[in-house]
Amino acid sequence: MANKVFALTQSKKLRVQVALRGKEIVAQVFDMTKYIARIEQIALREGERLQQADLDIDTIVKSDLLRLDYYNSPQWQRQSRDDSIRRYVRSWANGVERRKLFPAFHPAFTLSSMVFSLWVMIHWLTI
Repeated sequence: MANKVFALTQSKKLRVQVALRGKEIVAQVFDMTKYIARIEQIALREGERLQQADLDIDTIVKSDLLRLDYYNSPQWQRQSRDDSIRRYVRSWANGVERRKLFPAFHPAFTLSSMVFSLWVMIHWLTI
């Protein structure tokens, strides 16, 4: 590596080649059109996820099956019904602190896919 650095200091032609290659890499990596397209993709995907979460929350609210005394752990006892439902939907989407909303139904045991399991529970509530 030291030999390469030394060769770079001794050769103007090599420095020009390295500089040109660096410019090419920067142009590829920091292509603003691609960067904006990627941000738009992320925003669209996140918007769809949020819409689905709102639909899931609405379905759970309408079902009137939530048992706060059953669902909420001691540290969450003071949370509102709406906050508890939102936390439930988020927890099943991100895999953190998943709990059952009410006795006898546990989405994790319906299928191996947790997100699909939430959908199964939502579907079950609507039939």
